[in-house]
Amino acid sequence: IQDILLAAVLQHFPEVCCIAEERTALKKRFAGNHSPYTVILDPIDGTYHFKRGDAPYHITIGLAHKGQMIASIVARPSENKIFTAIRGQGAYVQIGKRRPRRLQLPKQPRTNSAFISSKAKPHQALARPAFDPHERPIGAALVLTQLAEGKHCAYLTRQVEIYDAGPPSLIAEEAGACCYIAENRKAVYNQRRKFAYFVAAATEDIAAQLFAIIRQVKRNKDT
Repeated sequence: IQDILLAAVLQHFPEVCCIAEERTALKKRFAGNHSPYTVILDPIDGTYHFKRGDAPYHITIGLAHKGQMIASIVARPSENKIFTAIRGQGAYVQIGKRRPRRLQLPKQPRTNSAFISSKAKPHQALARPAFDPHERPIGAALVLTQLAEGKHCAYLTRQVEIYDAGPPSLIAEEAGACCYIAENRKAVYNQRRKFAYFVAAATEDIAAQLFAIIRQVKRNKDT
């Protein structure tokens, strides 16, 4: 899957940089490139569920310019859904051959569902008074696109790869969510790395609540 997508990128944009999960032959063709544009790709996000067939998996590809995501496509094959976003032009979901529908989060979330991953397990109990936390099914692309659909109001995880979070984060942001890797700090998508924390929220107030939980967990560890 990765090389099928990279073949198209290589044909039209051979000069771009590339961040992709797998060490495939075509990925090597981008090595040594120096460009303000970076293609970010995860051929299967949610491999665990792909193998078991018990929850959606996703195929994600996006384009960053100087570290900022500017365009994304995320496919959810099990539901025949394709999510798209261009920075400043909104996020959309298309189901089958239907017309794309714009995703727009309400000012007040209709749910308190929060995905707090097993990697952030100490945060779950502190979140429980305000949120309904759970940790499955897994996958950054799944959670961020579901957040864009209004099915979650919050997402908190640790040690997430750039190719996992990059493309679907733009879907969530263009639907109205906010994404951070630290308080008031946005992610920069220009080199392969893991983010120590990744927070996405339907509103800035919810993001502030999540960072308050992170601070409390850190204080508990210090004592």
